[in-house]
Amino acid sequence: MNISKKILKLILFLFILIFSGCSGSSAKLNRASKIPSGKEITFFVATDIHYLSKSLTDDGEAFQKYISSGDGKQLDYIDEIMSAFANDIKKKPDILIISGDLTNNGERKNHLELAEKLKNIEKSGISVFVIPGNHDILNPWGRSFKGSNQYKEDYINDKDFSKIYGAFGYNEALSRDMNSLSYLADPSKDIWLLMLDTCKYENNEILGFPQPDGELKPGTLEWIKNVQA
Repeated sequence: MNISKKILKLILFLFILIFSGCSGSSAKLNRASKIPSGKEITFFVATDIHYLSKSLTDDGEAFQKYISSGDGKQLDYIDEIMSAFANDIKKKPDILIISGDLTNNGERKNHLELAEKLKNIEKSGISVFVIPGNHDILNPWGRSFKGSNQYKEDYINDKDFSKIYGAFGYNEALSRDMNSLSYLADPSKDIWLLMLDTCKYENNEILGFPQPDGELKPGTLEWIKNVQA
């Protein structure tokens, strides 16, 4: 994920706060929220985890060459880093938001394994909400590393993403955008989270790489207007 996209996602997260205390929307349903009204809420925000399963690498020649020519990702320790992160945040925030690039390059195995780790975080009482980054969906760069070779790995589409991470925002959404993986959630009765998918992953396979820029589609902008009306 490039710098401009990170800035855009930060702006969108700040936009979430505008929805604090909103009322009267047609999207507001009669449903129980996890966090009671009036409670002070703590947010943690993480981004660009780029999780890589240990099953996709043997730490051999191909993998060492890959990480040495990369952009500084600590992929050789990412499993330990993720475990330490999950242990460190337990019982601290009420809400954890992961704002894109959950996996190294969208490999299915990485998504499935990370989702299991997020389930363990939620078991500690933290509500987790995710949104994809440009590396997470339809990414032709998905790879595993064995010996001196790289091998293509299965990657996922947008429907797979919402299914794998259904427990982390999608299944409990008040409203979902039909044009993207954006959604509206209400972790408490006082706060709404507008989680916006700005990725252009539809072009990744044609381009041969994860497209770095993002946008809000016209249909998504109309959906935003409707859920806050």
